Amino acid sequence: MDHARRGYILIAVMLALTICVTLSGAFALSSHRGIVQARVGVESAQAQYLARGACIHAVRDLSVALHRRGMVARGAVEGATTGDLSLVAPSQASTRIQGLPEFPAEMAGAGGLLGAIAEAMGRVRERQSAAGVNPDADSPAGPAPAPAPGSDDAERRARNGGRGADAPPPPVRMGMMTVNIDGERIEARIESETGKINVNTARRDTLVALMIALGENESDARSIVNAIEDMMLRKALAPGEVMRATPARVGEEPLRGVPLERVEELLGTPGISASLYVRLLSCLTVGYGSTVDPNYAPRPVLMALGLRDPRALDRIEQMQANGEGLSRERVRFLIGGAAFRALDEHLADGLSPIYTVRTHAVVGESVGRHLIRIGVGENGVPRVLESRDGWI
Repeated sequence: MDHARRGYILIAVMLALTICVTLSGAFALSSHRGIVQARVGVESAQAQYLARGACIHAVRDLSVALHRRGMVARGAVEGATTGDLSLVAPSQASTRIQGLPEFPAEMAGAGGLLGAIAEAMGRVRERQSAAGVNPDADSPAGPAPAPAPGSDDAERRARNGGRGADAPPPPVRMGMMTVNIDGERIEARIESETGKINVNTARRDTLVALMIALGENESDARSIVNAIEDMMLRKALAPGEVMRATPARVGEEPLRGVPLERVEELLGTPGISASLYVRLLSCLTVGYGSTVDPNYAPRPVLMALGLRDPRALDRIEQMQANGEGLSRERVRFLIGGAAFRALDEHLADGLSPIYTVRTHAVVGESVGRHLIRIGVGENGVPRVLESRDGWI
């Protein structure tokens, strides 16, 4: 009997130990999950604010570059001490940019990486305040007075889209750059919306040609463009209504339906893979006119508009890389009259510049993205047109 009792006691002790071990393991697992979730939350905030801070830095540097090329007004950049703005590093200049996004006030005392981001952004805003500019102003200062009708300057402005010069100023080079904040390296891409094809106004055959220029075969290219139009047409239907007929596809006409508000709406369109979407980002825009600035048009855009001669394309790309201004007449001289005829109706001088800066920051497994779009008004002061997190 004593042996049996001791056996029962041993079993009870073993069960109690098993329960304790199980509870301890569950508590440890729960604690580990809590720590992981907290770390992911911190990393997510760091990534997003890094992307936003890097975007602001890149926009400021872009504004300095625009000033150096005479594309923004004198006084839009303050802080030159040498008398030669080309020698002033962007970090030493105070750039007036109206409408920069805010950072939460509590970030200033956060410490660590978030505190470093807030400190860096505070310096940007302090430079603007020192220049006598309210960075949160709702509207830019009044435009410069227009030239008197009939004057030589008025005629030059009329020929060149209102800019008062016979040739466009040297362009700013677009592409990838890296922004460093507290030892973190963030990718930034600068694009010009005026160098892209407007998906809402372009002819169907132009969009098909763009897909082909980006590597799609002709059959897939037509299917993709048809799918984009079908998506735009479905947006025009009432809830629950079904599109009952296949629309007629006319190559010389723009796509029908409700215009796209953002390029991101192309995501999920049949035939548009992730890699194709990334390539389309630098070639397609929405809501920015129907003509293209040759200074910023990438090779696939020029090909889609009708320029197919590889040597002519190489010449234009070389001039873009060298920062040489490309007016319509200069493009005609560069590629010849026969090749220019295909581009003639699509190119324009003196388009009001609109630039997009996209940043992509990675902290741990978290990704942050921010987009700022700026324009330069008649008064020559850069102004934020759009600022948002989470572009895709």
